[in-house]
Amino acid sequence: MIRSLALSTCLACLLSAPAAPAQLPTAAVSGYVRDSSGALIPQATVTASNRETGQTRTASAGADGHYKIGALPVGAYDTKAEAASFQQEVKTDLVLTGGQEAVLNFSLAVGALAEAVTVMRARPLL
Repeated sequence: MIRSLALSTCLACLLSAPAAPAQLPTAAVSGYVRDSSGALIPQATVTASNRETGQTRTASAGADGHYKIGALPVGAYDTKAEAASFQQEVKTDLVLTGGQEAVLNFSLAVGALAEAVTVMRARPLL
């Protein structure tokens, strides 16, 4: 009788527990933001925009110029880095896969923030 009661209690607990959400594969992107002479740019802003969903994630570079944007859903991204008194740099067609941590460094040229440099990855010829 006690065994039956204990089994019933355990079964009731298991059935009433909320289901855990499914873990979706994620990735990360990190790197350094430097100026054209190679000096680190602290507090630069780096943004990753998912091309399929339009979702954006932003991170600020630390005092060492390093940034990291983690827990990004897998997919294709456009990224940009910007800082006051520098031209923003845009990189397109970064494809992230599950568990990947892509390294993406930026080199910003001195100039007005309104100016932009876009780096497009060439697609291989078939």
